[in-house]
Amino acid sequence: MGLLLDLNLILAQVSGPSGFSGGLLSNPWFYAGFSAVSMAVGSAVALWLDPRRGWQAILLAVGGGSLVISLAFELFDPAFHNIGRWGASGFFVAGVGTFGGLDILIDGR
Repeated sequence: MGLLLDLNLILAQVSGPSGFSGGLLSNPWFYAGFSAVSMAVGSAVALWLDPRRGWQAILLAVGGGSLVISLAFELFDPAFHNIGRWGASGFFVAGVGTFGGLDILIDGR
């Protein structure tokens, strides 16, 4: 008998009698681990091989994006419960704008 894998428990938000809710993709630790691994792989590839800058950018973007998603999961939920939907969303959008603006400013130099 092979390993039976329930994709709902891994990929989707579910709840059952055990009290478990949320799958792998709703777990911020998944994104934190994924970003750590991709950053380490990207660093190793850059050290031992000489990849084109496009590949370096892809590896770092995946790692950085996963880190941002993990951080958003960890910070948005408590803010949503403490200050409400609109307040949390406003601060989230302000943070995105600040990050984007500073990134553009830094890239321009």
